[in-house]
Amino acid sequence: RTVNFEVSRSGFASHTADVFAIVEIQRFATFRQMIGTRCADRVMQDLRRRIEATISRCKVGRIGRSTIEFALPSEPRDRLTSTIGALVGVLEKRVVIDGACFDPRPVIGISRRSGNEDEGLLFDQAAAALEDARSSHVTLRWAEDIDSLVQAADLTLMRDLAVAIETDSLALHYQPKLNTRSNQIVAVEALLRWPRAD
Repeated sequence: RTVNFEVSRSGFASHTADVFAIVEIQRFATFRQMIGTRCADRVMQDLRRRIEATISRCKVGRIGRSTIEFALPSEPRDRLTSTIGALVGVLEKRVVIDGACFDPRPVIGISRRSGNEDEGLLFDQAAAALEDARSSHVTLRWAEDIDSLVQAADLTLMRDLAVAIETDSLALHYQPKLNTRSNQIVAVEALLRWPRAD
């Protein structure tokens, strides 16, 4: 099964793909603050062009504040790993814009269609792989290499939380902080509770 990206959340043009990736540039938020949004956006566009030049068959989708999403047709994993490895080398090259230099440190999460997964799930899997790569201090992580039970539970939790937010199912509670010497309330802690059956 293939996906028509015209209806995707990622802003892809009509394109079919089975591999979805999210590239995050580490420490880019700090760099963005130093050089400003306009210059930082130009850096991200430069990185987008590098992705498109390195992987001609890919389609770049949403470009975030420090992330770039892209998709490409399926091919054997070893070939994809080699292609992504080459991309990492290209992305790590210094970017110079308006005299500001930046040495990008990319981290990439990748998911690959194995059945009838929809695009949203595949991007969720790529995001989980990206998070795992970040926390493991590695450059690249395949979603299929993450413990599938943990990944499924995390994805379910993320989706359930999004629904809870949309349906106003979270409850705000205030917990007073008492000074035991003066027996006076000196502060209040705000707690956001999520009543769930499990």
